[in-house]
Amino acid sequence: MNYATVSSYFKTFSRSLRKNQSDAEAKLWNLVRNNQLGFKFRRQFAINNKYIADFVCLEKRLIIELDGGQHCENDKDFERTLYLKDQNFRVMRFWNNEILQNPESCLETIILELDFLESKKQFSPLDILDYIYAVLHSPKYREKYQEFLKIDFPRVPYPQDQNSFWQLVKLGGELRKIHLLEGEIFEKLITKYLADGDNKVEKISYESNKVKINQSQYFEGVAPNIWEFFIGGYQPAQKWLKDRKGKILGFEEILHYQKIIVALNETDRLMKEIVKIN
Repeated sequence: MNYATVSSYFKTFSRSLRKNQSDAEAKLWNLVRNNQLGFKFRRQFAINNKYIADFVCLEKRLIIELDGGQHCENDKDFERTLYLKDQNFRVMRFWNNEILQNPESCLETIILELDFLESKKQFSPLDILDYIYAVLHSPKYREKYQEFLKIDFPRVPYPQDQNSFWQLVKLGGELRKIHLLEGEIFEKLITKYLADGDNKVEKISYESNKVKINQSQYFEGVAPNIWEFFIGGYQPAQKWLKDRKGKILGFEEILHYQKIIVALNETDRLMKEIVKIN
């Protein structure tokens, strides 16, 4: 099952769950919707097209799960919780009857958790990784340490202040996910693959936003800055095709290349955002 199919499945399933919410889910949604707690919550939200969280506040990386009275945590639930925590989410759980019978107490617990996350501003090893990832993609940093980067890893500078640290963490996290080809952004391709043929990569050329792989077939919508874009010593938009010269591209490979173009376009955009902070 390809990414588009999986994504479509989760979207349809999420919509179905929202339309058929339980009494407890409806009660909690009325308590947290429309930024009532100062933060935006989403309901029945797909996390990386792997799990659907009952309620999630992306800004605070907080997930709220509701469990029925018949529910006992099993191996699948344990695996799910571990995965969500690995994605840097905090997971809160309430029984359905807690929400229905004592919503004020549950709401107070949620508010206390949000206050804790807001005041403590704790960071995890993943936040450090995302900060470093953002710094390493700063054009200013690359220019300053260009020679060092060829032979070694120069030091990573301390953030200017707390605000800039969290801004870079956010951008670095977006970059990391994009480079793993994860996220809803890949549902909107910015290129088209046109013309009939055998999909064989023969003579690769570029002209007028078109990347030709043979005499009749090409990818349309590749901007010049993306075609020439460097990551390290490579130009991914070019190298990926050159490595497949003489081969016939399948459906998944054509889709993968289109995702690479999306990733490069977003990388270019995010690097420009990083420059404004770093």
